[in-house]
Amino acid sequence: MGDFDEDWEFLFVRIKIFRM
Repeated sequence: MGDFDEDWEFLFVRIKIFRM
């Protein structure tokens, strides 16, 4: 589940930048 958590964080950052 560690990898999944890392992927989620990366995805969240990408969405934040995309919504900016």
